[in-house]
Amino acid sequence: MLQKVGLADLRSSPEGLVRLLGKLRGPFVVRGQSEECFAHDQCLLWTPECFEVNGQFRNAEKAIARGAKQRCALCRREGATLGCHVRKCRRSFHVLCALVVGPPTCTLDPKRFLLSCSEHTPPASHPVATALGV
Repeated sequence: MLQKVGLADLRSSPEGLVRLLGKLRGPFVVRGQSEECFAHDQCLLWTPECFEVNGQFRNAEKAIARGAKQRCALCRREGATLGCHVRKCRRSFHVLCALVVGPPTCTLDPKRFLLSCSEHTPPASHPVATALGV
């Protein structure tokens, strides 16, 4: 189960990061990149175009290539593949950044693998909020 975590928790226990994000998968060969790429299980699972079949991730190369062009709205570093569920919203995040900051800045729906940014998290009384678990 995904939950908000603190940076202190991750710094005090490197194993905590592995437990949180899962093991590294790869190598993935991405067109236009000279080095092989690796990605964590949870980072791939939360990326919209990725899916898992028999323990193998599909479309990982496509997701990594897209992420290389996306900056995280929180840390400003490239590789942010998790976008707000509102199509017109341009905010993207790293899975770890979204977990560290947590609600209301980033609200994650682990049942549907969706993220709502602070601007698009519905009010608690809204029916969509109930579906998102907000």
